[in-house]
Amino acid sequence: MVVYYVEADVEKVGSVLAVLTQQKKPPTVQSFLKEHRPLIRKILKHGFGYERIAEVFQGAGISVKAIAIADVCMPKKKGAKQSGPEKGTKPASYPALQQVLTGEQVSMLSQALEALSQTKNGLTYQEVIECHLATIEAALGNGWSAQDIIDKFAEGGLKLQCKESTFLQGIKQAKRKRKKVPEPQGEKQEAISQTSVSTQTSMDAGGWNRLSVPDRAQRTAIEKEFNT
Repeated sequence: MVVYYVEADVEKVGSVLAVLTQQKKPPTVQSFLKEHRPLIRKILKHGFGYERIAEVFQGAGISVKAIAIADVCMPKKKGAKQSGPEKGTKPASYPALQQVLTGEQVSMLSQALEALSQTKNGLTYQEVIECHLATIEAALGNGWSAQDIIDKFAEGGLKLQCKESTFLQGIKQAKRKRKKVPEPQGEKQEAISQTSVSTQTSMDAGGWNRLSVPDRAQRTAIEKEFNT
C-alpha cells in the first residue's frame, strides 16, 4: 500500500528541516569527552585523576562520575578482553553521559579543561631528579651511592617510588636532556656584542681606522669611474 502525503505538509516539514542546516546538534557529555580525549589524557599525564575532571564537570552544572569519564577516555588495548559483565549481557551504562550540553556549558568546560592542562599536580620522579641534578652529581662525586641519596630524599619527606637502578637511569636521562638545552638567545647575543666591542677596541688601540661602507650613490660613482 502506497501512502501519499499532503503537499502542504511536505512543504511545512521542509521548513522545519531547514533549521537543522543552520545549527549543529548539541553535544552530549559522551561526545564532548570523546572530542576532548587528547586534552584529558594530557591532564592525566600532569598528575590529575578522573575525579578532578569530574569536578570540572560539576562546576559547569553537570553531574557525572569519574568512573563514567574513565570508561570513555581510558585507552582500550587492542585484542584485550573487556572485563565486567558476563557474555551476553550489556556493559554497565551511565545515563549521565547522555546529558545534552548547552553552548554555555561547552564553553565553560573547554576553558576549564584547557586551563587545567596548563598546570601540573606535582612532579614526576624524573622531574625531581632534573630539579636537583647538580646536587645529586656533587653527592655522587663525594662517594655517596644512589641508594644513599634516595634515602636522603625520604628523610626530607619525599619518598621516590623507584629502584636504585631506575634512579641512576634517571640521572643519565637528565644529563642527556641538559646537554640538549640550547644557550639562551639573549646571552648568546650579549656574548657576540661583547666580542664585537672587544675587537673594535683592539683595532682602535692598534691605530686601525675602520672604513665606512659606501652607499648606493657612492658605489654607482665608483663603477662609472672604472668603466670610463
